Amino acid sequence: MNKIFINKVEIDNLWDKYKVDWNLHKGVNILIGKNGTGKSTILDIIDATLSEREDLAKKYSFSNINIKFSNNTGVQIKHNKHEISNEYNKEEMLKMLKRLQDDILTKISDSKEISDSKEISILNKDSNKQKLKFPEIIRISTFDMELQNKRAIKNYGDKKSIQTELDLILDNLINEFKLFQLKLKNRVEEESEKIDERIKNLTSSLTDNNDELLILKRLVQEKEEKIKLIFEYKDKFKNIINKLFSSTNKVLTLDENNSIIFDFEDRVISPYQLSSGEKQILMILLTVILKENTNFILLMDEPEISLHVEWQKEFLNSLVDLNPNMQIILATHSPAIVTKGWKDKVTKISNIISKV
Repeated sequence: MNKIFINKVEIDNLWDKYKVDWNLHKGVNILIGKNGTGKSTILDIIDATLSEREDLAKKYSFSNINIKFSNNTGVQIKHNKHEISNEYNKEEMLKMLKRLQDDILTKISDSKEISDSKEISILNKDSNKQKLKFPEIIRISTFDMELQNKRAIKNYGDKKSIQTELDLILDNLINEFKLFQLKLKNRVEEESEKIDERIKNLTSSLTDNNDELLILKRLVQEKEEKIKLIFEYKDKFKNIINKLFSSTNKVLTLDENNSIIFDFEDRVISPYQLSSGEKQILMILLTVILKENTNFILLMDEPEISLHVEWQKEFLNSLVDLNPNMQIILATHSPAIVTKGWKDKVTKISNIISKV
């Protein structure tokens, strides 16, 4: 797989006073610094730029954003300085968005198509649409809160279980995981049918020839190996979860509908009965496994919140083990997260941001 990743982020005149110049690693990137120094802001600007969020110009004052990728492509956005008050009418908002749209530049150089990637339309100064492809970007928020709108759960069967925003996210991910398992089942059936047909053809004319018996034995082994390989990714996910949850005697298993449940001592509990930290780690790992080992960019702001210090130590190793093809960009205050071999991936925000 040709892994595409962000290798540089430049932001000019952020808040009319700062310049950001950050060279990133292709795998793990850990941004550290004191509260209020801009870690979350930088992550949010990366997300807003690559996700084409319309609130970018409203939330932040800047003259230039330049995000470069490892395949010599990139996204650059420029806009003129303008004051945006907290109160504005519809006409002012439309003018602001038009100014931002007119100033979006083309990609830095010729783009190359990326498999399993996200496609974005970018306008140049002549308003000619061009296509730029880059890996999908996913931002995970680890801050949980009670659902403000209880009507949001009206279509869920077990309404009593869905009490927080994290519960709602988990429910959606668990449903996606059920579809993921169905996809695996279909792959197994397809591969089995192919090999079974070869076995059938061979056995229809089978003799006592040792070579034919050897071929038959190899076909049976090939079938078993392919089935094991198909389920390997899912099994790795379960093993990581069960290793992390072993300290609380919980074991991830599946019910008759392939939905996630947990054996806990002498009873079965639902994912919504887990602690906030357990829900959080389950949510993050489900997000990763559902990308099926593809190349994508994962943004996380303070993922250590609610995680026990021992889980923080295992956190990055678990993610990279599950998907070595993603790029991780996270901001943290936790020394524990970097302890197991990640110190060389740490960037101090004071080293990438300066006054202009």
